[in-house]
Amino acid sequence: MDEFKAVISALNDKQSLKSRSLIRILFEFIDNSDMNEPDLNGLVKFLHEKVESGDAKEQRACKGAIDHLNDVEIVEYIDYLEEINENGVRFLPFYSVIYPQQLWQIEDPPFGIYIKGSNSALFGGIAIVGTREAKSHRKDYVRKLAGKLAEEGYPIVSGLANGIDTAAHEGAIEADGQTTAVLPGGIQTIRPASNRELGEKIPNHGALIAEVSDKQSVHRGRFVERNRITSGLSISVIIGASGKTGGTIRQAEFAQNQSRPRFLYDPEEDDGQSPEKLDDLGFVRFSSTNELIDLLDDDWREPSPGIGLQQSLGDLE
Repeated sequence: MDEFKAVISALNDKQSLKSRSLIRILFEFIDNSDMNEPDLNGLVKFLHEKVESGDAKEQRACKGAIDHLNDVEIVEYIDYLEEINENGVRFLPFYSVIYPQQLWQIEDPPFGIYIKGSNSALFGGIAIVGTREAKSHRKDYVRKLAGKLAEEGYPIVSGLANGIDTAAHEGAIEADGQTTAVLPGGIQTIRPASNRELGEKIPNHGALIAEVSDKQSVHRGRFVERNRITSGLSISVIIGASGKTGGTIRQAEFAQNQSRPRFLYDPEEDDGQSPEKLDDLGFVRFSSTNELIDLLDDDWREPSPGIGLQQSLGDLE
């Protein structure tokens, strides 16, 4: 399926195409394909048929996909996938048995993700995120919290940004646990540059994840778009520090929209980084690790991260 995987990679680079409706159509094409290896021509023909017979939403999705495929050179994506594979990077299209099922359900689901590292880091993770401007005592706490959760078997998911994200990744690594970094751009360019050394360590302690190929430029919107992947991969979301506005609030909104269990670190010291706006988004406050563990045990925690992973893989198969 090398050509078809390249087709999906090309579609995946067009953010405006992503929808659950188009995911369903692509699944239908694969299910109805008479060939062992679906190809571009067969897909385009199927999309044209859907334009004629589908509802308005399906028609818009299929027209957009056809227009985009007419504008790209699939051979360039074939070459790109071969290149990154040689560098230890895999592209997991939506139909892969390893693609996380929970991403099918989020708004604007990716048609695939790029991964460098361990597949197991994709499942059963807890997101720990927050502002780049976090107070030092909050970063120290998050580092310890991430380590504790990682020791219990939860991959720690974050965005490799400075501040809280960095502390979360470092805490998981120091505890010899797993961590997953969701990048805003292509997987071969670690951002920010100041975290390049940390990013290069992560595939040996979990996984680097990217939604788009390295053929796409990084813009401000990509930092927001990747947040839906961060919370989408996770079974719950913890905010370690936040401003009243900014990227952490947008991440919180994604977590609410995705109905993820949501928690906010609120230490006894009032430093202004646990804003009341997060209460409106359904975040439950906690002031200690024991309090958080009780909340996780009480409502959200799976019987065992290992069992949850096995179940997820079994369902995909």
